[in-house]
Amino acid sequence: MLRRFFLIRVPVRTLLLCVSLAALPMVVGCQGCSSGRSTKVEPVNSIPEMTEDLVRQHNRAVALMGQFDYSAAHQIFHKLASHYPNWLDIKADLAIATLNRREQGDDAEAARLLEEVFTQAPDYLKAYYCRGILYLDNGDPEKALEMFSKVSDKDPTDGYATYYTGQCLAELSRLEEALEKFQLAMERDPYLRSAYYGAFQAMLRLGRMDEATEYREAFQKLEGNPQARLAEIKYTRMGPKAEVHSLVATADDPADVKPPFFGSPTRISQIRGGNVTACDIDQDGQLDLFLVRADGKNSVLLNKGTEYIEANDHPLSQVANVNTVLWGDIDNDGLVDAYLLCQGPNHLFRQTAANQWQDITQTSGTAGADINSVDGAIFDADHDGDLDIFVVNQGDNQLFNNNLDGTFRSLAAEYSLTGNGQSSRSVVVADLDRDRDADILVINDKPPHQAYFNDRLWSYRPAEGWDKVLASSIDCAVAVDGDADGRLELVGVANGSLVRWKPDENGQWITSDSSEDTDLTAPILAADVSGDGQIEFLVGSAGGPIVFNQQLKAIDKIAIPANHFALLVTGDEKGPSLLVQTDASADEDADSLVQLPPSANRARFVTMTFSGKEDRGEQMRSNRSGIGVDGAVRMGALWSAFHTYRNSSGPGQSLQPWAVGLGSAGQLDYVRLTWPDGVFQTELNVPIGGTQSIVETQRQVASCPVVFCWNGEEFEFVTDVLGVGGIGFNVADGQYGEPRPWENLLLSGERWKARDGKLELRIGEPMEEAMYLDAVRLTALDVPDSYGVVLDERFAIESVAPTGEAWFYKSELQPIAAVDHTGHDVLKQIAEVDLVAVEPAEVDRRFLGRTGFHSVTLTFEQPLDQLQRPVLVFDGWIEYPYSQTMFAAWQANASFDAPTLEAADKNGEWQTVVANFGYMAGMPRRSAFPLDVAALPKNTVRLRLSCNVELYWDRIAVVDAQPAPDGVTRTSLPLCSAVVAESGFAKRTTLPQRRPFYDYSQRSPLWDTRHLTGLYTAFGPSLPLVEQADSALAIIGPGEEIQLQFDATDPPPTGSNRYYLLEFEGWCKDKDLYTKDGDTLKPLPRQASASFDPVRTESLHRQFNTRYRSGF
Repeated sequence: MLRRFFLIRVPVRTLLLCVSLAALPMVVGCQGCSSGRSTKVEPVNSIPEMTEDLVRQHNRAVALMGQFDYSAAHQIFHKLASHYPNWLDIKADLAIATLNRREQGDDAEAARLLEEVFTQAPDYLKAYYCRGILYLDNGDPEKALEMFSKVSDKDPTDGYATYYTGQCLAELSRLEEALEKFQLAMERDPYLRSAYYGAFQAMLRLGRMDEATEYREAFQKLEGNPQARLAEIKYTRMGPKAEVHSLVATADDPADVKPPFFGSPTRISQIRGGNVTACDIDQDGQLDLFLVRADGKNSVLLNKGTEYIEANDHPLSQVANVNTVLWGDIDNDGLVDAYLLCQGPNHLFRQTAANQWQDITQTSGTAGADINSVDGAIFDADHDGDLDIFVVNQGDNQLFNNNLDGTFRSLAAEYSLTGNGQSSRSVVVADLDRDRDADILVINDKPPHQAYFNDRLWSYRPAEGWDKVLASSIDCAVAVDGDADGRLELVGVANGSLVRWKPDENGQWITSDSSEDTDLTAPILAADVSGDGQIEFLVGSAGGPIVFNQQLKAIDKIAIPANHFALLVTGDEKGPSLLVQTDASADEDADSLVQLPPSANRARFVTMTFSGKEDRGEQMRSNRSGIGVDGAVRMGALWSAFHTYRNSSGPGQSLQPWAVGLGSAGQLDYVRLTWPDGVFQTELNVPIGGTQSIVETQRQVASCPVVFCWNGEEFEFVTDVLGVGGIGFNVADGQYGEPRPWENLLLSGERWKARDGKLELRIGEPMEEAMYLDAVRLTALDVPDSYGVVLDERFAIESVAPTGEAWFYKSELQPIAAVDHTGHDVLKQIAEVDLVAVEPAEVDRRFLGRTGFHSVTLTFEQPLDQLQRPVLVFDGWIEYPYSQTMFAAWQANASFDAPTLEAADKNGEWQTVVANFGYMAGMPRRSAFPLDVAALPKNTVRLRLSCNVELYWDRIAVVDAQPAPDGVTRTSLPLCSAVVAESGFAKRTTLPQRRPFYDYSQRSPLWDTRHLTGLYTAFGPSLPLVEQADSALAIIGPGEEIQLQFDATDPPPTGSNRYYLLEFEGWCKDKDLYTKDGDTLKPLPRQASASFDPVRTESLHRQFNTRYRSGF
């Protein structure tokens, strides 16, 4: 990792690998100034023949750089540079790999290589740029200024070079000049957020507060824009001249696509019908069709590869009075289910096996009222991991909330979602207010319509700023992000024209533009049908569907009068087909369902499906159908945005893949996804051809800060801390756990070693959360070697609270027998701390961290009630649920039951000693719980521990605690240094039994995480913040750490063992959708101590907590 970071440290997930692997080789070194290659090739730059092997090796190194494996990339570049010593391009690539590898001497070596390059080729801007990065990173802004100025002056397209020029000027306190450069950088690259923040800071230092506020607001406005970038000294964020690029050309010119976009129609069925939806009904991997017929019946058309076969006896075709159907996996079992919207009570069918259907309407409580249900949407309304159902009626609308136990509850009346009493027509579901949850727009037969903002916890409120939209005469609408700026627009048919509504600068939704047409009708579909990578709109008209582009101009027309039309996304490389239910009013026999394939005029497409989990054995956080994913796609220089809520105005909801055109790009570089549970994920180089399945990465996005100690050779992973201090953890419907703002940790002297007279500890955040550290204290305990020591530590649930005190013992009882809930012998598993634990019961796939009930029964040789002070000592770890998980489980009335301790009496009957006493507070560690002798039956030799949380018992014993024996010494070791640093993300491995392990030696500079919005502690010394518990907090976020050093003391005396008692005071908070105030650092937690001095605390916060971060 680079050692020094300056001014701008607000991360955003930007380009992981800004290259596109196309088919044509290019002449390396002739890319012009904008890419850092010289347009004037010097004779010394001897470019070799681009052989297949050379290109393969180089591209492999480029990919390794994109994966942040700098050492492996360095080896390849070094080999190539040795083989081609006069090839300056490869020498520059080697320099970039070297400066990112950052081993001892790498800075000097990278500088030497770069200086060689621009000495031999004075116009080679990439070398000057990277040399400037090194100068600036090593604290020499004056020399860096010389480098960046040269690049900025010679390349008027490079906003990064201009920004860094301003950065150098700001560090040299040449603020007016710096401001000019920041403003110029904005002109050159309007999406470079760092330039706005640099101008904001410059204005602040110049005392121009009003203008500073304008730049700050512009900076914040770009936060949700997927095209926005930040300049940081870490690979992929330093600018394109500090990256290595593949030896292939990148085609960024607009794709030359022309209509027609669809081929000639082929008849699928001659059934007279109206509404049609698509879904893999029989689970054979091919899209089938559900057709609502004109005679009031239904037809299930099963795709048999070369033709569609009508399944006349299919259970779904037997339901009468159906208007349309909503498809989705309501129980997350991997089998799609169907909700049939009817004139009269509705029907919910669950698929129990492939194409085996069961009507569960009555048991699930989803029939609804005896009215006409004309449309609806199936989506995760409360973001708890399962699909809910919103029903649009000619009367009161309904929201059926999924309890994920086979039942639903009706919420619309209780939460004011029924409407205004008039008939409704359709529904639009999307994140309309950009706060990561699903909002609802209901379109009525006549205005006013209703728009509801989702505040989670089943709370909705009327949408602000929507008055003009709701008063419009809207026939149909869809929500899209057509310009990929992170802000949705509403596009629909109103008064016969295609109209776009979007928010103005005051947040009021207004008409921004409209088409010239006046005879348009429902429905409207939003999708890329040309392959240019941009969303088009298919809109109904009397003469047939019309295709409109982003400018709302008609660009293609399908001259087939239609009752209904829909897209069919089959995975074809040329994109989706079009299904049209023809309208031959004069000749009813001529009505038919036809399919129009994609035309050869289109560009190529990538087709993807999304799922909240990979297989039935995995637990999950997002719905299995992948409904509600928000995404952005990068293809060369092209951006495209999408979401997987319904992309048509209905009626009905298909469940099928999503396709995006590549334009002229050779590949899809990456996809950025935000899942319905709020988790962020990036997928690289999604292949072309067929349908690619993308599943949510089931990774640890939040837990607790992680501790590493110096063991004499490296920083070793210890465990996590302050999980007991989690802020805003949701435990039910808006009920939050009370954080305990301290935790103690015991380390052995054999594990934690001094280096140069200092004991070094690092506390980091490798997850999507923030840590608020108030104080850290260290005591050396020297204990006679005939005694052991354990801390009174655990996550207490319904038992006596821990004290954190050290308990000493000489006598330890280990079980002589141990069996689990199945009767299997598990004595070996609980005998030693070997990280091989007792297996819990089968996990509850619905809820992370929950299992079936499991137990461990222990038999001891000696009665435990005869001990003076028996203490249960246990090692292990636990898989924590998230706030969302707890809310979902509360709905299903599924409890998380912490371990209960029972003892067998003389008759062998089990007596409860203490219920739900608690567990170890996170990752592998030792915990303890005092046993009340009075609560134990006489002559107790058998204990049973039972729970239904995903807990792993590694070792269990009982000790006889006693006061500190003679010979115990306590030495307070001063904290002499505390430094906040950007360390990167230690590599996490999930080992068997979900045991986490973090490798500090393998750290990535970037990960798919976002910061809570607020002011963090500036990088650098921060000792005054953590010296004492005073609510003056050192605050860090993802990829950051606090590096602590304590003065070491002399070795323990002979006959004693050294232990280190660490006392942490602080809190942590994650970004879970259901965590209270999970998007912001504020409100800051505070100690309840009477000695708290708010004046001193605020003064320290103003001095140290000056680093603003938000989002990516």
